[in-house]
Amino acid sequence: MSNIDIRKGTALGVSDYELNPDKIPLPVRKAIVAGINREQIQKIRFEKIGWNEKAPGSMCFLPLQEGYKDSYPTEIGEDVAKKILEDAGYKKDGDFYAKDGKKASYELFTFGDDQDVKTTSQFFSDQMKKIGIELKIVNRANSELTKVSTERSYGIKSAGYGITTNPVDSAYYFYRSEINNGHGKELDSLADKMMATEDYKKQLEIATELEKRHLAEVAIYIPVSNGPNYQACKKGLANYGPRLFATSAYDPDVWINAGWEK
Repeated sequence: MSNIDIRKGTALGVSDYELNPDKIPLPVRKAIVAGINREQIQKIRFEKIGWNEKAPGSMCFLPLQEGYKDSYPTEIGEDVAKKILEDAGYKKDGDFYAKDGKKASYELFTFGDDQDVKTTSQFFSDQMKKIGIELKIVNRANSELTKVSTERSYGIKSAGYGITTNPVDSAYYFYRSEINNGHGKELDSLADKMMATEDYKKQLEIATELEKRHLAEVAIYIPVSNGPNYQACKKGLANYGPRLFATSAYDPDVWINAGWEK
C-alpha cells in the first residue's frame, strides 16, 4: 500500500433521523430535537477513521455553500428536553414520561446490518431514556426502507440524502406539508414565496428561514452528520479525489485536468 494515497473530503450528503409526526406528538418531537447529542453520535461513528466535523445545521446546505446558516435550535440539552415535555403536560411514570395514559414510547427503525448504525442507534436510544423517552430499536433489511417509508410505519427512522448545488429545491422538497402528510401547513406559504422569488440570494435567505422555522415549529428532520468521502488513489495522480461539486455530474470537463504529476 506504499504507492496508495488516501484522500479525504466532505461527502455530498446528510445523514438524519426523521420523526414521524403521525405517531410522535409535537412536544415529544421538539424534546428529541433538543435532547439528541449529535456530536457524540458523530464521535462514535467517525472517530476511529480520523474524521471530525461540526454537527450540521441543515438538511439542504453543506456548511461551505453560499447561503448556509446553522438552523438548529440553540436551546438544547437534557434539561431543556425535559422542560419541553413537562410544559406540555407530560409527567414521569417510572423511567419514562406519559400523558393521558400514553407513554412516550416509539419505534426507532434502522436498515441493514451496518455495525456503526447499530451502535449509534443504541446510543440514541440510551440517551433518550435519560430524558424520559423510550425508543425501541427495530431493524429491517435495506430493501424494506421504501416500504416502511411509504407506509409510514416507523416512529423514527435513520435515513440519508444527497446534497445538491441547489438548496432551494431541497428546502421546497423537505418543508412542504404535502411531503409530510399534512404537517406544517402554516409554512407552505413561505415555501411558495421562496419559489416565486426571482433573486437567488433572496431565495437562499428564505430557504434558511424556512428550514429554521420548520425544525423549531414542526420538528421532523434532524440533521446528524455530513460525513467523509475517502478515496484511495495511486500516488502521483494529480487533480483527482474528493472534489465536492466538481464532478462529472455538474461539470462534464472535470476530467480534463486529471493526470500524472511530472
